[in-house]
Amino acid sequence: MNEFSYKINLKSLMHNLILFVLILTPLFSFQESISLIFGGIVNNSTVLTSPYIKAIKDLVFVSLILISTLLILKRTKVNINVFYFIFISILIIFLPAFYYHTNIIIFLSGIRWFIPFILAIFLINYIDKYLLYKIGRILFYLFIVHFILQIFQLFLSDGWFGLNSFGLSVRNPGLFFIPSTAGTFSLLVLFFSKFYMNKNLEKKIFILIPISIFLTASGTAIGVYVVFMSIYYLKKNHLPLLPLILVFLAIILI
Repeated sequence: MNEFSYKINLKSLMHNLILFVLILTPLFSFQESISLIFGGIVNNSTVLTSPYIKAIKDLVFVSLILISTLLILKRTKVNINVFYFIFISILIIFLPAFYYHTNIIIFLSGIRWFIPFILAIFLINYIDKYLLYKIGRILFYLFIVHFILQIFQLFLSDGWFGLNSFGLSVRNPGLFFIPSTAGTFSLLVLFFSKFYMNKNLEKKIFILIPISIFLTASGTAIGVYVVFMSIYYLKKNHLPLLPLILVFLAIILI
């Protein structure tokens, strides 16, 4: 296998891992979101999904970092011994923490928050338009499931986040447990629908996206939606009006 095909295979593997973990998104907090309907939530820190299921995402993230590191080493012609030295040094740093911590899974969950930030840096050179359109298609179907679950939560939830004057759930996070996370997800779908999604798919969720954001009752998500749509549709000809829109938005939110 020559070096070119080797890089292609590794890049293809990275893309498949990204799509794989994206498809599995509903599993990572599905039990918590369902519990908003059927009960079982004790507090906002309640974790019902098995840490072993959540660990799948972390393992994929770590694998992506390692694969991208190999590609970087190949491209920059860094001596493989340097890579081994860095890897062993990281192990030496973390071994004491493993030794003094009684539960390795809990320890790993404590340091997992910074993995996506490292991953973003490593992946920046290996994300192409072809992959983004694939992600857009998957996000479309995930959003449909997310929105349907939000509707169920709206009418059937016991009101963990409170009830409105009609007796309906105030905040409905869909596939997620935290409403602000659900709002961020809908914004992500919005972005992909405008730039990396088939127009036929975009039309089907054009109205559903703002409704989904409204159902989360996330003020930040609502604000970002208004600003994004203003910039997208006003564009250069009407951008001078954007400050007025932002002031109006601030008055509404405050």
